[in-house]
Amino acid sequence: MKKTKRILGIFGVVLGGVLSLASGARVLAWGPERDTYTMASPAKSATFNSITDNAAVGDERDFVRIVKVGTGAAYSNEVTLEDGAEYEVYIYYHNDASSTYNTKEYDYKGLARETRLASAFPINVKSGERGTVSGTISSSTTTPERVWDEAYVKAEEGKEFNLAYKEGSAKIYNDWGVNGSTLSTALFSEKGTFLGLDNLDGLILGCDEFSGQVVYKLVATEVETAEEEPEPETPKFYIEKRVSLDGGESWREAAEVKPGDVVEFRIKFENVGTTTLKNVYAYDTLDMATGMEYVPGSTRVKITSGELSGVEDGIFTSGVALGKFEPGETAEVRYKVKISDEEGKFVCGETVLYNGAAVSFGTEDWKGSEDSGDGDGESKGGMATQYDKVKITVKRDNCTPEELPVTGPAEIILAVIVVLGVGAGGAYYITSRRAVKKIEKQITQGKGVKQE
Repeated sequence: MKKTKRILGIFGVVLGGVLSLASGARVLAWGPERDTYTMASPAKSATFNSITDNAAVGDERDFVRIVKVGTGAAYSNEVTLEDGAEYEVYIYYHNDASSTYNTKEYDYKGLARETRLASAFPINVKSGERGTVSGTISSSTTTPERVWDEAYVKAEEGKEFNLAYKEGSAKIYNDWGVNGSTLSTALFSEKGTFLGLDNLDGLILGCDEFSGQVVYKLVATEVETAEEEPEPETPKFYIEKRVSLDGGESWREAAEVKPGDVVEFRIKFENVGTTTLKNVYAYDTLDMATGMEYVPGSTRVKITSGELSGVEDGIFTSGVALGKFEPGETAEVRYKVKISDEEGKFVCGETVLYNGAAVSFGTEDWKGSEDSGDGDGESKGGMATQYDKVKITVKRDNCTPEELPVTGPAEIILAVIVVLGVGAGGAYYITSRRAVKKIEKQITQGKGVKQE
């Protein structure tokens, strides 16, 4: 294992002691309780953020930190919110297995597969409250399967704040091919989004040379409310995800399909509150690596006022813009997905996939982003998101063995016997071991076999 690693240098935020915390007591809201390791004595199998003397970050269990942008201050476990300020959330990940266990000799015990990161933050922080910013790293091959940590945002007495994600700010940094890549908003779902090295495919090898960090920004806006006025009602909306196998005649929560099938998904949305929802977007959180392929041009949207035209194929990326919704207004988004019939995509038997959907909304009108050329540079308002999912069972039958059996002298003898038997027009039976050895000798010496 490397003794040190330059953390954050790749995006120019290294300042003296940038990752060291201020002296004094601090709360470590991490979990679960787990075995710990050191840089000199790493783990012997895949496990995340369990080294206590990492030269760059110290105790890796404390892996979620936050800082006010532009201050030059160190990342810490808590910040006090200010109106109009931006805050950068920092989440460190490290598979603590020794690189020795990345090899076939050790059954690849050091590899963390299906590695995902999920994060959450409070949309609203009331006067005197302490909101939680969390990070959860999960993998199907690590022990434990999930580790988590928290940092905090605090509102001073007499002040209230909304927090909003700064669009496009979630990025992954490491020394590999995905360095600097923008992560999808699936990061803020319960399941999270894939991490990776050269691809965002969930594979993280053991050793600190494969570690990295995810950062994203939050914008704080102070809420101005008159004391005599009642607090506004919290926006409410409903989302439902369903799948159809019959062209939309019937919809269900789960479906059984075969490779090559085309299914149709439906996202239903309704504003069930009493406030106007703005900048409503619908997303599908499908990871294309799972073996489901979007059918281009299949997205259709119906809203209360009619059907939207010219809908772009953004359901899996930037999302589909649904616009503004008054209380009681609804939307329905339909789109088709093909179950991949690519060889090797699905194992023989059954494979269970969960396909999710999300709908988010802002609290302010969106007038475009600075680099989009479609507005005055103001960003989206505060974002809230809800999710639903369907279960897809892919059943692959009539499976062909990947390799033919390896043949040797005994198999060759059997083949020759069968051929000779068929040629003689009847059963051909060898009754002595001497005859078998004679045939084997003729084959190995290249003389062929004489039929007597």
